[in-house]
Amino acid sequence: MYYVGIIFEQNRYYFFTTLMHRKTAKRIYEPFISEMIENTDKDNLKKIINSYQTSKELNILKKKFSQSGRPPRKVVVPPEFIILKEDNISDIIDEQRVSKTKIILDEKNDENNDDIFTSKEKIVLYLKKIFEEKRIILEKFKSDFDLENELENIYSNSFDDLHPFIKAFGLAAASNESGKIKIKRY
Repeated sequence: MYYVGIIFEQNRYYFFTTLMHRKTAKRIYEPFISEMIENTDKDNLKKIINSYQTSKELNILKKKFSQSGRPPRKVVVPPEFIILKEDNISDIIDEQRVSKTKIILDEKNDENNDDIFTSKEKIVLYLKKIFEEKRIILEKFKSDFDLENELENIYSNSFDDLHPFIKAFGLAAASNESGKIKIKRY
């Protein structure tokens, strides 16, 4: 499934798209594309989010299972957007009918909520773990951004010092590595 991490910093939106799939029990990440959008208004941002949502490259076929014994059916799954709850893009994402996960940078965990509670330190730890275990494949990455070099230098940085693309990738990693998985059935 494709995940789009979105970070807002210094009047710029940083979109980082990655494909997450499993080989055995490990989650493998294939960064796909990174994009920076400067000084945009709300309507243009809605169009950009809609273009991600309707992109043929980012929509995949996935089996959806039933508990009533019916055979599985294949459905088209659009990318999931991962955002920080306190970012101003949160309101725009809420208006759109898109699959989304909000990350709250706080340790308090509310089990009844679909939001993910984590800390900045845990996001950096998730990124370090993914890089150390070589669970990142850079073959399809289409960008001028040097992701591999930035991930190698993550050991000396805190979350606030990271490049915004790495932060956006960290949001996607945190949503998958935190262990809170939503199972959708029909």
